[in-house]
Amino acid sequence: MDMSWLGLPRSTRHGAARPASEVFVPTALSTQLDADEEVDLDETEEDTGEEAQSTSEIKDQEDETKSTGRRVSRRRSANPEDAAENDAEGDPEASSLPYRIVEKLEHNEWLREVGDEGVWTLSSAKPGNGADQLRDGDPDTFWQSDGSHPHLINVHFQKKLRLQEVALYLDYRCDESYTPAKISIRVGTDLHDVEEVQCVELDQPQGWVVIPIGAAPASHMGPDAGASLGVCRAHVLQIAILQSHQNGRDTHVRQVKIFSPRESALRNYGLDLPKFTSNLYQMYSTIR
Repeated sequence: MDMSWLGLPRSTRHGAARPASEVFVPTALSTQLDADEEVDLDETEEDTGEEAQSTSEIKDQEDETKSTGRRVSRRRSANPEDAAENDAEGDPEASSLPYRIVEKLEHNEWLREVGDEGVWTLSSAKPGNGADQLRDGDPDTFWQSDGSHPHLINVHFQKKLRLQEVALYLDYRCDESYTPAKISIRVGTDLHDVEEVQCVELDQPQGWVVIPIGAAPASHMGPDAGASLGVCRAHVLQIAILQSHQNGRDTHVRQVKIFSPRESALRNYGLDLPKFTSNLYQMYSTIR
């Protein structure tokens, strides 16, 4: 059969394979294929651009969040006191507690520790865990009571002292059910007329629990001790452990410190002069 009228080369008419580049494609079909390829390429580019844009936006948001977090953390670390105040403002219960808990007692130039000026007695004690362990300055030792509640710590002073704060070191992690849960602070001229000036309830305390004396009864207020300062004058200070955690029977108290306002004649006259820091100048800071 003669196929020369188709206009094809002789090699094609005899069934020989032709290179791919020489395959004949009608012009209309070729134009349609090119248009479809361009549309596919445009859609692919649009999808890629949208994905890149969304990825960029997510990355910018993450960077902004990280930078904001760093700024907040730096601000809090730079001003820990402000952060503590903000936390106290955010937690009304924390700001209204009649005590505070600190890890370490900071030096206060207006307070002095007067525990060594008193005679310490206990309602009960286990052998080797008595009053000496309350005052040895070692938080690893403790007083352990031996009996039923209340457990009492009595401090007798030779003269009336102005008392402002009582600090107890408690460790719930180590003592658990031995840890005091309710403490009463009482003052008086002797053990027969002590009156309660402060009562606090604790929840798993860890560290120094600083309890202000508060507004003492009128019978124990000195002429120079205002109720706003929480200062009272007393011969006897009594710390009563009324309840322990988990209904424990005995109690552990590791350290006790008693603070009194430091006497200053200039301060009584309204003169608040700076304190000397060197030993040489401190020798001449008062007139004896």
